[in-house]
Amino acid sequence: MLCNYIDLQNPLFRGKITLNCKHRIGGLFMKKFITASLLCFLIIVQAMPAAASPIGQIERAKPVQPPEHNAASILVMDVNTGYVFFQVEGYTLRYPASITKMMTALLALEHVEDLDEYITISSRATALPWYAARLGVIAGETMTVREALYAIMLPSANEVARALAEHVSGTVSAFVDAMNRRAAELGALNTLFINPCGLPCTHPDFFEHTYGLPCVSHRTTAYDLALVMREGITHPILVNIISTPYFSLPSMYFLILQTEEIVNEERELRNTNLMVRPTEPEFDPRVIGGKTGFTRAAGHTLVTYAEYNGFEVIVVVLYAEARNYIFSDTSAILDYIFANFEPHQPELPEPPVDDDETLLTFAPGGGEDSEPTQEPENDDSSGFFENIDTTAALAATMSFALVGAAFLGLWKLYKYYEDSDKRRKPRR
Repeated sequence: MLCNYIDLQNPLFRGKITLNCKHRIGGLFMKKFITASLLCFLIIVQAMPAAASPIGQIERAKPVQPPEHNAASILVMDVNTGYVFFQVEGYTLRYPASITKMMTALLALEHVEDLDEYITISSRATALPWYAARLGVIAGETMTVREALYAIMLPSANEVARALAEHVSGTVSAFVDAMNRRAAELGALNTLFINPCGLPCTHPDFFEHTYGLPCVSHRTTAYDLALVMREGITHPILVNIISTPYFSLPSMYFLILQTEEIVNEERELRNTNLMVRPTEPEFDPRVIGGKTGFTRAAGHTLVTYAEYNGFEVIVVVLYAEARNYIFSDTSAILDYIFANFEPHQPELPEPPVDDDETLLTFAPGGGEDSEPTQEPENDDSSGFFENIDTTAALAATMSFALVGAAFLGLWKLYKYYEDSDKRRKPRR
């Protein structure tokens, strides 16, 4: 240091040299402090995440890989637009099993005005093969259409489905014709129903001729079933039914198959879709409702209506090997969809084009007499800025401006002390 080379006791140097020495000490300290500060700012700038910049807002993380699944066919559809987010053999012909009852319930709601009117269970409706699921309601018993809907959608009562079909159309055959016409109207063009229950290879009226053997005529696809579900949930009563874990039927006569005993009692109906039953481990709060199904030909099937943060989807899983797979597959697919996709936005219609293929538009607020103005040419870079989060971009720009200003100020201060040292350097 300069003070070490000057004798401060010498009267010739006392005063000025002492002042210069003190200034020199302060200058060296400030230069070291400024240098350290500059290094800190450089480290901070280097560590700032890329997401803080407007360019970082454009890049979206690629979706993770779809989950492993057991079901042979899977399809996920946007409720509002019908857009298909994901599918695995979603257009392959499969047996629907009791998911068929979604169409049965849809037709009943579209043709019956008073859901509290009574239907009668006929002997023909109760003529089911031994393997068919049933509630055990005896022939001649009555229930309301509303109660019948709960019976077919929760425990999947096949005799009630047939009775409801007879009530709506007069015969099961006529009802099946209506099912197929309605499917075609919905765009389910690869679907052919042969009964209102979903039992495989059964004649619409004579179940005893088949004994559950598979039949290629009773078919559908995951995509077609999603279309049926999408139409069905436009009816609030059906949404309420499929989301109900339990429902109590009033007292009526039932046949106990094991003992062939007839009893008069109330019945609690349990929803076979465990994803809407809060006490079950398969319960999923995102699931609003759905319909399960099973036959040996169809395997285990499930169609689900789910919602998360306003994002509504329909998930169809078909031909799973075991019952638990339809629930685990559906839950994993919902995780994948809700984590990596957003609600589909319908495309806007194309603007009108004149003979010269020049895009025209009307001035805002103009009426029929307004003069058209030519649409400006599209800038290829416009889409670049549409994806930028303007708030994040502004914050990032201000951050860099502040850091740059601080850096420049410290650099100028450093140069000031360096120049001062040169000007005040003592002569030897």
